[in-house]
Amino acid sequence: MYSAAQIAGLCLLVLAPFFANAFQVAQNPARSVRPAAGNFLSTARRSMASDTNMGASVEPAGNSSVIIKLNVPGQATKECWAQALVAFTQAVEFEGFRKGSKIPEQTIVNQVGEDSVKSEALHILTNSVLKSAVQSSGVNAIGQAQLVRDSMELVKDYSPGKELLMEIKIDVFPTIEYTGDYKGLQVAVDKVPFDQERYDQALLSLRKRQTVLTEVDEPAAEGMSAIVDMAGYLRAADGSRGEPLPELASGDQVEVVLEPGRYTEGLYEGVLGMRAGEEKDVVVTLPARFSVGNLANKEAIFAIKCSAVKVRTLPEPNDEFAASIREGLTFAELNEEIKAAVGQENADIETQNRNRALEEALIEQVKIEIPETLVVEQAREKYAMMMADMKTEGSKSDEELKEMITPENFEKYKEIVRPSVTRGLAASIILADIAKREELAIDELEVEDQLQLVKNQARGDPNFDEEGVRARIEATLQKNIVLDWLADKGTITWNEPPEERPAI
Repeated sequence: MYSAAQIAGLCLLVLAPFFANAFQVAQNPARSVRPAAGNFLSTARRSMASDTNMGASVEPAGNSSVIIKLNVPGQATKECWAQALVAFTQAVEFEGFRKGSKIPEQTIVNQVGEDSVKSEALHILTNSVLKSAVQSSGVNAIGQAQLVRDSMELVKDYSPGKELLMEIKIDVFPTIEYTGDYKGLQVAVDKVPFDQERYDQALLSLRKRQTVLTEVDEPAAEGMSAIVDMAGYLRAADGSRGEPLPELASGDQVEVVLEPGRYTEGLYEGVLGMRAGEEKDVVVTLPARFSVGNLANKEAIFAIKCSAVKVRTLPEPNDEFAASIREGLTFAELNEEIKAAVGQENADIETQNRNRALEEALIEQVKIEIPETLVVEQAREKYAMMMADMKTEGSKSDEELKEMITPENFEKYKEIVRPSVTRGLAASIILADIAKREELAIDELEVEDQLQLVKNQARGDPNFDEEGVRARIEATLQKNIVLDWLADKGTITWNEPPEERPAI
């Protein structure tokens, strides 16, 4: 059984080859034996990067990408051909010759095929000369390069000692062109009306915490509480008690509040109607999100002994109730505290709405193209998170999730989220650029404080990625600093909400 983190990791692992769109060359017999000559080839490729002098030109290709055209000199194609021949002598058995010995060129070509040698020579070339060309072209490249021409066409054109024209396409970090003054953004934002329902729920939650329990000599009914001792067991194949469940599924003097849907399936129905002193076995189905062992969705038996049945009475919202929460607190004061808490939630929502409005206005004043590399990577992370969430929620089985993790499904998902991903990336890149231009720095102490909080929450998690978490915290803080700065420099018009019924 997989954890949510393992599902996310599996998603990234399965999709990784789909995104590995590095230089593509024709398959040939050397592929199956290349590991034997791996050390030689890596040395040869490194030498090619420094020994080759090529004329290279860079042309824009749209969507934040460029095409680098290379005139690979004949000397380079000749050397790569020679290295490919040596690679075959070390990796392939040739009748009448010892492995690694000097073998006539024509003998090698006759046995493995001319196209195979060309393909290996081209492979050496692409992993040395082209990589060096990208690095020396001066472009701010991201992702991996692709050959523009079909690899089989290049194999056909390859001739040792003759110049070879090669073209590679690679995404580059986007450039930003401001068409307006980002210091004077004007946006209108709706104020969030007071949420009376959230206020009522908060007050009800406080009243439930102070519920008065009164023991009665009656069967346990909906809305009452049953005080029980309970011990959990897996249900055996014959329906009897099996292996004991972990201790967290058992306990003495446990209050079972009789509300439908509050507990695992079967427990409410089993306790309903019990009287003080009664004992019974209750069959339940453990939830999909059961966090201990491989027990999710398994049937279990709870041996229950009811010691008391109690009526639950909510306290009236008055000063006595308020004082039970905190000594000396009046209900008027409690009322203001609840309203302030709800108001703070509203303020947070309003800030989020303001930030979205600022980002939209900012994007409208900027010309920027987002490269496909960034879109794919961001969509891939979101896809992995979606799979992990499905696992956590228990809405899909492990097998169903594994079947969903395919390149085809990802492609569909990517196109669905492309608009939101593209705008999100554009906003992040622009905000980071403004932070650099205006020298808006984050507070390192705040980064450390937030990181420590997350580390405390994740204590014991073997998958905790401290550097990744730190980067996300820094990005979020920087984004908020820039948006607050833009709001201060711009004009925010707050639209009043319609009148709502007032809080108590």
